[in-house]
Amino acid sequence: ADEIAMISKFLGKKIGISTFCLTNVSVNKEGKGLLTNALKKNKSITDLSICSCGLKLPAIIDKNDVRSLHRLTSLTLNGLPAGSAKILADFLSANPSLVALNLSRNKIRVKAANVIIPALKENTTLEHLDLSRNSLNNSVAPVVVDLLKANTTLLTLDISGNKSMTIKSTGKKYTRWGWSWQREDVPVVVGAKMEIVRDALFDTTNLASLT
Repeated sequence: ADEIAMISKFLGKKIGISTFCLTNVSVNKEGKGLLTNALKKNKSITDLSICSCGLKLPAIIDKNDVRSLHRLTSLTLNGLPAGSAKILADFLSANPSLVALNLSRNKIRVKAANVIIPALKENTTLEHLDLSRNSLNNSVAPVVVDLLKANTTLLTLDISGNKSMTIKSTGKKYTRWGWSWQREDVPVVVGAKMEIVRDALFDTTNLASLT
């Protein structure tokens, strides 16, 4: 607790620190309050990484002033609570300088993605977007396709580790029959990753990678 208080005091001063990373640190309620206030006061941090410490998005970005962290060029968040997608979307729409956004391991589902991703369509600075290891499935494909068709600056997109997002089905269905399994041929269904490649990737010449 004393260390967090010291860090918060340091961040709250007029010191030209540009990068702040807090990862895998246990922070109590008092410490979260101190850090929240310090981050809102700080005017120099451009690279912010908050992961696995219990400090969540609404505490960092003031929902009544989404421009409070407009100076950020890189943001990594792990702790995006349910219901905060709109706050993040508003922040992304208002941010004029964000280059890298890492939302890996946030358990983001399609409903939240459908709010967050469209906010990036008109963004003219973002180059790197990491949505890996969330809870996205194949139904997220249309909003990703729309993003890739509309955005002109995105260079890398990571959607790996979303286990329910597939390339395509195997075309085989297995049914339990007594002590054995019976195989049946069924139509191949195109998954989200194939749909994204087919409908957007080859039309987006500036995109460098998709995983």
